[in-house]
Amino acid sequence: MVATVAGRVGYFTLNSANISAYLDDVSMQRIKDLIDVSTFRQGSDNPPTSARDSKSFAEGLRDATLTLSGNYDATLANLSDVLNTAYVASGGVPFEFGPNGSAQNNEKFSGTVHVKDYSLKQGVGTIVKFSASLQVSGALTRGAF
Repeated sequence: MVATVAGRVGYFTLNSANISAYLDDVSMQRIKDLIDVSTFRQGSDNPPTSARDSKSFAEGLRDATLTLSGNYDATLANLSDVLNTAYVASGGVPFEFGPNGSAQNNEKFSGTVHVKDYSLKQGVGTIVKFSASLQVSGALTRGAF
């Protein structure tokens, strides 16, 4: 049996405010720099036949970004205020992300993020949507609730 998780119980807080009820998509990307440390190989040029003919890499810095999207709520005490406060915060704000909700022992990612951008999209005959890009600053912690 293959383990699967339905994307219906996610949990997300930004600056300690739970904004899960507004979200319809959270994407997290973890990135690691790989630095090419390949050197010239000795011997003839052709044909490439040894391990020296392959690139070698060293690990560099780690990075993570998150992208949020969902339904916009202009009520100042709700989503709009949370996003705007996080956007203008110069030192970043805390976040928690639980892909399978916040029940005890569920996986949790947390850290500090800067709101890189925040967009609103409105179209005739549609609801107003928002999206935001978050840049993790410092360590991304993986743990459990």
